[in-house]
Amino acid sequence: MIDENGPHYFVAFQSPGPKWVKGVKYNEQPEFMDHVGYMLKMQEKGMTVLSGPFMEKAGGLNGVLADGGMTIFKAADLEEAMHDHLQGRRS
Repeated sequence: MIDENGPHYFVAFQSPGPKWVKGVKYNEQPEFMDHVGYMLKMQEKGMTVLSGPFMEKAGGLNGVLADGGMTIFKAADLEEAMHDHLQGRRS
């Protein structure tokens, strides 16, 4: 049976921000491992369902990564998903 009240999933697309260095690979960007650590903490806290970079060629973080990625949040509503994302950034 379908639960008409949820669960709800929200997708956030990440794109290069102000610290992005053009011509530098995604996984070689400044503070890349800090970002990976932050995303792992969010997953460990149950704030995300799935998160990762866009891939041009498979190989995990050593593959060929495109500029950007996405995260799937499971939340009651958009407000909760955004709150979880912002709380994760402060942790």
